[in-house]
Amino acid sequence: MGGGSFTRPDPAMIATVPHEHLPALLAQLAALQAAVAARLATTPPPPPPPVTENADTVLDVHEAARVARRSVSWMRKHGHRLPGFCQPTGRGGRVGWSRRALLTWAQGDSMTC
Repeated sequence: MGGGSFTRPDPAMIATVPHEHLPALLAQLAALQAAVAARLATTPPPPPPPVTENADTVLDVHEAARVARRSVSWMRKHGHRLPGFCQPTGRGGRVGWSRRALLTWAQGDSMTC
């Protein structure tokens, strides 16, 4: 058992408890069992699995501008020519860029400010 200094009593010790104290001990054990059950019921869920390296996400114009090291204005004017560009709802709709494709492009881009 990790953490704290809780020690479990030895079940053999029950034989040494006077008979008249057994009802109180049983009530105390029931309360302890209820407290443990309540704690187990409120235990937070396990953390989500780690994001795999090959997972790809779609970036909005602000995130894409940071990755591409360009301004948001530049991305709006020229970003459609960059790898990973997508506009799923058609012309005039929401735009996005594949993070993986944009990172690959940005790492190979030698243009600096």
